[in-house]
Amino acid sequence: GWPLWTFDHGQQTDFALTGAHDGLVCSACHEPGDDAALKVSQTCVSCHQAEDIHNGGFGNRCDRCHTTKSFKDDAGFF
Repeated sequence: GWPLWTFDHGQQTDFALTGAHDGLVCSACHEPGDDAALKVSQTCVSCHQAEDIHNGGFGNRCDRCHTTKSFKDDAGFF
């Protein structure tokens, strides 16, 4: 199981767990036993669509204005 796994997300994938993602347990994004779940989309909306106050009006490149720290603190106009 995952508790036995030593894995550095920032070194072994191209999606470092920074900001609010830091410290998440694997099961927050991946489901045990499902090899397909290891490849999760890296677009913000794949996990945070319900939180998009712009209703998709600015596309799915949230990182143009926001960072992983907090959607509300980053752009300065919330």
